[in-house]
Amino acid sequence: MRSTNSCVRHRSNLRPISTSRAASTNPYRCSRAPGGTRCGLRSGRSRDNLSPPQWTDHVEQHFLQTRARRCSYLDTRKPVNTARNLIVDQVSQAGVVAVIRLKDPDKLHAVIDAIAQGGIRAVEVTMTVPGAVELIRQLALTMPPELLLGAGTVVDRETAIRVIDSGAQFVVSPVFRTAVIEACHERGVPAMPGCFTPTEILDAWDAGADVVKVFPATALGPTFFKDVRGPLPHVKLMPTGGVTLDNAGDWIRAGAVAVGVGTALLDANAIASGDYATLRTNAERIVANVNSAR
Repeated sequence: MRSTNSCVRHRSNLRPISTSRAASTNPYRCSRAPGGTRCGLRSGRSRDNLSPPQWTDHVEQHFLQTRARRCSYLDTRKPVNTARNLIVDQVSQAGVVAVIRLKDPDKLHAVIDAIAQGGIRAVEVTMTVPGAVELIRQLALTMPPELLLGAGTVVDRETAIRVIDSGAQFVVSPVFRTAVIEACHERGVPAMPGCFTPTEILDAWDAGADVVKVFPATALGPTFFKDVRGPLPHVKLMPTGGVTLDNAGDWIRAGAVAVGVGTALLDANAIASGDYATLRTNAERIVANVNSAR
């Protein structure tokens, strides 16, 4: 095994290997090291045990690639469709996705009008709303163009196709289903599957998720996002569940591209009594919270 000092001498001879081998082989090695001999470091060895001049560019590259390989940072997914990218960017700019679950679908238009006046720019009509698919079809024809219309609680391919054909611009699910992602991508629409663990999150991302919805986020908290984004900085995350008017900014600061919020924004008593001014105030409050965190 070559010593670290050998790497110091040959640091100017570093050369990258092909991308196709990057997932299983160190991307940088001493060109004089036959057979890709390692630089004298084991993957688990702490950089704190090294001191100058041992800590070289070569050693830094070794550690970065070890970390990248462990978390699949080398994203081998196909290039994202431009239309999907645009919607994801708009969701990120909106910052808040209003998750709408109503028992009375007749109030849907009034609810959306109220929160839109408060600054909400993305809504997710869930399949738990009676007649949700038809309501999405109506909203697609009547909603202002600056509002994004999504469908939520989509758990199978057939429903994904129906809501997209009805006008949904993005599709959200409480679970991770590859068939739903495939149906969305076939139609150029972003898929946002729900996941809970780091393994699920990375599996969904590798399957093509445009944004990973972390659900239920109630038991996790913003610290979980910081921890996950340490090894997985390339994954776009959006929490749903546990997001309030006051802590929404904490999630953004922790690395979320946006937050999904339901009951905290859409107060059931206010909706029942027709107090849409409260909904507008709630919307203004959470939007301000998110914007201040950026």
